[in-house]
Amino acid sequence: MKKIAIIADIHSNIIYFKNALKDIQRRGITDFIFLGDYVLDGFDNNEVLELIKKQNSLAITMGNKEEFFFDNFDISKYDCEQFKNIIYTYKSLSKENLEYIKDLPIYTNLEIEGAKILCCHGSPEFIRYSFGENDYEKFDDLIEKYDFDVYLHGHTHLGYYQEYKKHYFINPGSLGMPLDGVGARYGVLTIDGKENITYENVILEHDYEKLERYYKNSEYYREVGNWAKLALMNLKDGENYTLEFVNRVRKLSNIDTKNVKGSVSDELWNSEFKKFIKEKNLEKYV
Repeated sequence: MKKIAIIADIHSNIIYFKNALKDIQRRGITDFIFLGDYVLDGFDNNEVLELIKKQNSLAITMGNKEEFFFDNFDISKYDCEQFKNIIYTYKSLSKENLEYIKDLPIYTNLEIEGAKILCCHGSPEFIRYSFGENDYEKFDDLIEKYDFDVYLHGHTHLGYYQEYKKHYFINPGSLGMPLDGVGARYGVLTIDGKENITYENVILEHDYEKLERYYKNSEYYREVGNWAKLALMNLKDGENYTLEFVNRVRKLSNIDTKNVKGSVSDELWNSEFKKFIKEKNLEKYV
């Protein structure tokens, strides 16, 4: 029998990551699978990556946040308010860790206790592939294309566990930036032969005040501004204010919301942020 900690979407949240590692150690679990998005939206990028390297990992896949820095990253293309978090992360990453995330695989196939496990952030073909627990057409497409018993993925920050046509689809939710309620999420996958697979979703105690103090006392909060404030709002309420705001300014600039590299003016970015937090009654968080 094998027990494995399944972790996705840490987003540089070292406090939640350390808390999860303590909980995993308490459970006697020594094996890990990591499903991408270790950096960005926080500021402890190197510390998170160094901790990941120390674990007994069966798979460590690339996320879309790591993909930003994958090949020929040109910092001049991100020189605006909208991408301050990307510039900060790029400058803060050690040379060793920058090369480390560039070399991460898009997906990994494992066989554990006779069960075939496919590990990725979205899908083996598209790192940003998004789906949830009731997307049966996408389940069918994945079953047709790939050979697996268990499909592990992240990206959406919305955890679920679904058994479908004798296949298991699992998203552990986000450890560092949960969007389906507050508190860090990770999963425990137990495999005792192909016919005996179980899963537990773990939600850890939420300590927003500690996170708030940590963020607000950081250089990241002073330099990156609105991105840090969006992260705090997400962490406070467990809602995706970041995506809502970014899509809002993209639409105002006639940019396709799926165009993650399309930039808006600094003036629009800052003025709309002030309107956004007022409309959402979020001033007390920032």
